[in-house]
Amino acid sequence: MKKRTGIFLTAALILSACGNPASDQTVQADRPSVIAIVKAMDSLHWLSVEEGLDQAALQSGVDLNVLWPDEEDDVETQNRIIQDAITAKPDAVILAPCDSVRVQPYIKELQKQGTPLLYMDEEGGGRSGIPYVGSDNYHAGELAAEKLAESLPEDAKVAVIAGSQSQMAHQKRAGGFTDYIEKNTSLQVVSVKEVPGTTLAGGRKAMQEILEEDPDVAGVFCASAMLVMGALENNEATGRTEIRLVGMDTQSDALSALENGKILAMISQNGYEIGYTALLQAVSSLEGTEVPEKTYVSNEVITKETADTFLQKYVSEGRS
Repeated sequence: MKKRTGIFLTAALILSACGNPASDQTVQADRPSVIAIVKAMDSLHWLSVEEGLDQAALQSGVDLNVLWPDEEDDVETQNRIIQDAITAKPDAVILAPCDSVRVQPYIKELQKQGTPLLYMDEEGGGRSGIPYVGSDNYHAGELAAEKLAESLPEDAKVAVIAGSQSQMAHQKRAGGFTDYIEKNTSLQVVSVKEVPGTTLAGGRKAMQEILEEDPDVAGVFCASAMLVMGALENNEATGRTEIRLVGMDTQSDALSALENGKILAMISQNGYEIGYTALLQAVSSLEGTEVPEKTYVSNEVITKETADTFLQKYVSEGRS
């Protein structure tokens, strides 16, 4: 059974969500319970992650409960959800923390309790040794920088729009990008904008601010699909469609814009694969199998020429 909710739950509700109705509880008593806590459910990326979790749960015969706050920057609500999960004592927890640092006291409590824990899509801070399934985010930033540099003249000005820098994924994407530009090109990084919540509106506002501060910016790396779509909206509204945009995530709206030539490139990140792999690894951990500390999904540069292949794949798999 799978429970899907974005509302903060008490421990009692979590416990009831992890089981079947009373008439079936005896039959299903041996089914392990897994709680997956994600950052939000307001983008196609997170919907794809949830689909991957669901499919793996069905195949593995576990009771899955997926929980999330309303927005990615709602750290307090997510931490309350984690606290309830600690009290509920599921067999395993899969977590994509909204804040890689502020989550640490809850991580320590889960470890003290002995609950198997796995990071998904987002790592926590510190050297905890907790398994992680997701992108090599620093490398993804490097790929974005390399692609953008290929399309711009020497000494051109570029910028970064990233999500909250309290999330390691966005720290690493921005860091990989800026380090590559500094070490390998003559491009100038003139701005790195932080967008708490990683929203469409935030991407639009950040793009507007970048151009107000420096109208000569020629290229921008946006560290998620929501952010790149927001930046694109601003540029189309202001007539600055010549600005080269590179985004990240593999979701259909951004791929469509890429196919239409509105975005230079996307760095792939298969949300379905992340969720699917994370759930299977959690189950393996419960079975006593040691899982790798880092499991990276593929990050590839998607261009206009290859966008159609990705779109067809996602439509056929129902993951768009």
